[in-house]
Amino acid sequence: MVLRLFESKYIYFIVGSVNLVAFSVGTGMSWPSSQLTKLTNNVDNPLGRLITKSEAGWITSLSNIGGIIGPVVYGFFMETIGHRNSLIALGIPLVTTFGITAFAQNIYLYYIARFLLGIGSGPMFLVCAVYVAEIADNDRRALLTATTVIYVTTGTLFSYCVGPYTSPMVFNLILSAIPSLYIILVVLFVPESPHYLLKQGDVVGATRILENIRGYKGDDITREIEDLKGFTDSSHEEKARVIDLFSSSAAIYAFFMGLFLVTFLQVNGTGVFINYTEQIFDGTVSKLTSSQSAIVVGVIQVVFSPISPIFIQRFGRKTLLLTSIMGGIAAHTSLGGYFILQDQGVDLHRFSWVPLTSMGLFFFSFFAGFGCLPWAIITEIYPSHIKSMGCSVVNTISSMLGFLVMFYFNCMVDSIGMGYTFILFSGVMSVAWLIIFVKLPETKGKTFHEIQDIISGPKGRYMDEIGLETTSETYSE
Repeated sequence: MVLRLFESKYIYFIVGSVNLVAFSVGTGMSWPSSQLTKLTNNVDNPLGRLITKSEAGWITSLSNIGGIIGPVVYGFFMETIGHRNSLIALGIPLVTTFGITAFAQNIYLYYIARFLLGIGSGPMFLVCAVYVAEIADNDRRALLTATTVIYVTTGTLFSYCVGPYTSPMVFNLILSAIPSLYIILVVLFVPESPHYLLKQGDVVGATRILENIRGYKGDDITREIEDLKGFTDSSHEEKARVIDLFSSSAAIYAFFMGLFLVTFLQVNGTGVFINYTEQIFDGTVSKLTSSQSAIVVGVIQVVFSPISPIFIQRFGRKTLLLTSIMGGIAAHTSLGGYFILQDQGVDLHRFSWVPLTSMGLFFFSFFAGFGCLPWAIITEIYPSHIKSMGCSVVNTISSMLGFLVMFYFNCMVDSIGMGYTFILFSGVMSVAWLIIFVKLPETKGKTFHEIQDIISGPKGRYMDEIGLETTSETYSE
C-alpha cells in the first residue's frame, strides 16, 4: 500500500494545480495586514486620505458577506456544470478582485473588491475539498485534502513579504496573475471528478479518469468503480433538496456536526490573527517592526503547515483534533494574559517574546489539526447525494459568523480590551474541545460507506447513540 502512494504522480500534479487557487485565497486573506497599514497612513496611500476604523472593519469583513453568496452559487454549479467547471469558475472572481484593487482610488471600489474576494474564497475549501476527496483513494484522502492549507499559508507568507514593500498597484497586479495561471492549468490538465461522472451515468469516462489518476488498471480499479457506483446510485436516487439535509439520522448528524465545525473555525480567532497581524504586533513591546513580525508569523505558518498531512497519516482525526485544540487554548490564554498585564502597566520588556511565541504555538496547533481537519471531516461525514448542498449551507453560515467576528473585532477590543478578547477565544475553543470529545467519531482509514454506517449506527439511531457511552471499539480501524 505504501508503494501505491507514489504509483501515480499525476494525482499530485492535479492537486497542486487545484491548490493554486488556495494560494491565491491565502494572499487575499492576509491582504489587509499590509494594505490596511498603508490605508491608515499618508505614505503610499492610493485613496489620498486616512480610512476610519469603521471603513477598515468593512474592508476586512466584506469578504465574509461575499462568502455567504459564494457557497450557494458554487454548490449549484457543482450539481449542474460539474466539479471541474466549478473549479474553473472559482478563479474568475479572484482575478477580478485584484484587478480592481490594483487601480482603486475610492473606498467603495475596495468594498466591491473584497466582496468579490469572498465570492471566490468562501466556497474554495468546499469546492477543492470535495474535488480532492473524490479523486483520492482512502489512504491518501485526508492527506491530499490537507495540502490545501499548505498553499493557503504559502500565499499568506507571500502577501506578508511582498505587500509592505511594493506599491498597491504592483502588489495587486502580481496577485491577479496567480489565479489567472490557475485557470489555465485547470482548463488544460485537470479532469472531471469520477464521482460526478458516475452520477451522470458515465461509467466509461469515470473508469478512464480513475485509471489515469491512479496510474494502474485492473481489478482494483473495477472494484473501486463498483464501490463508488453503488454508493452514488444508492444515495443519488433523486435530486437533493434542502429537506434532505434532515431526512435521516446520518444526514441530521452530518448537518449539525458540520455546522458546529465551521462555527468553531470562524470563532477561534484564526481570521483575526491573519487579517490583523501587523495591528496586533503594533500593541506589543518588541524589537521587530510589525511588518517584520508579520513575516515571521508567515514563515511559522509555512514551516508548520506540512505537519498536518504527516500527523493525519499517523494519528486518528479525533485524537489529533482534540490535542491541537488544547494548543490553541494555551496560545490564546498566554497572549490574552500578556495584553491584560500590559494594560495594567506591568513592565513586559523581559517577556517581549510572548506574543510571537503564542502566535507560533497557535499556528502550530492550527496546522497540526484544527485548521484543516474540520473540512476533511465534513466531506467524509456527509452522504453523497447531499454533500454539495450540505457543505454549501454550512459554508454560508460559516461566512456569516466570519463577518460578525471580523467586523466586531475592533469593537470588542475597544469594549473589553485586547487581552480579554483573546481570553474569550480561549473559552470558545474549550467548549469546542468538549463537544468534539463527546460527539465526533473517528473516520481515519474508512471508506465513505463505512463512515455512513458508523454515523447511522446499527439501528440507524446514531444521533442517540454517539455519546460517551459509545465504546472505543466502535471507531477502531
